[in-house]
Formats: sequence, structure tokens, C-alpha cells
Amino acid sequence: PASATVDSLDCLPGIDVATWRARGMGDDGLYRRLLNMFLEQQQDFPARFLAASTDGDFTTASRLAHSLKSVAGTLGAHGVEHAVEALEEGCNGGVGMPGLVALLDDVSRHLTPVMSGLRTLAG
Repeated sequence: PASATVDSLDCLPGIDVATWRARGMGDDGLYRRLLNMFLEQQQDFPARFLAASTDGDFTTASRLAHSLKSVAGTLGAHGVEHAVEALEEGCNGGVGMPGLVALLDDVSRHLTPVMSGLRTLAG
């Protein structure tokens, strides 16, 4: 039922559904589809980012971070958004691998509960 969908959306860890709704995009069906796409496309972000940065491809690593930051912000995953923003800045600022790994760990701390919640939503 629709009320169950709204309730499950409102209880997602690390996701501020009010951001989505405040932007006048109150279509919960669309939001649910976008959240599922986010789960599918970003669940392996840490591995993809680490592979690119380990290979010295900081352009790709920065692009991956920028994409995640943008989508996370749109969907209301503000903790992820802010952590990835720091990671992107680190990438562009040349903080080196130890610094990037520490920033990536922070992203993972924010991303993991969001992805876990989205898996229950998709389940």
C-alpha cells in the first residue's frame, strides 16, 4: 500500500526524504526508482574509486566522486554528499593515497548504512 511505501521511505537511514519532497518532487514512486538506481549504480563506489586512484587515474576517481556527490545530494543523502565532497576535494588537491584512503573510509562510514537501508527497501 502507498502508506507503507511512504513509511518505509521515511525510515531510511542516512536519507532525508524531506529534501526530495521540499524540492517539489513529491512523487514517491519516482523517488523509490531513483533510490533503487542509486543502490545499483553506487554500491561498489569504494572499490571503483580505490581502483582508479590506486592506478593513478585521479581524473576518473574525481569524476566518480563528483557523480556520487551530486546524486547523493539530490536524493537527500547529505552525510554521503558531504563526505564525498571532501573526497573529491582531496582528489583534486593531491592529498596522496594515505589521505584519500582516510577520506574514502569516511565516505564508506556514511554510505554503508544508506546502502543497507536501500537494500531493505528494494528487498
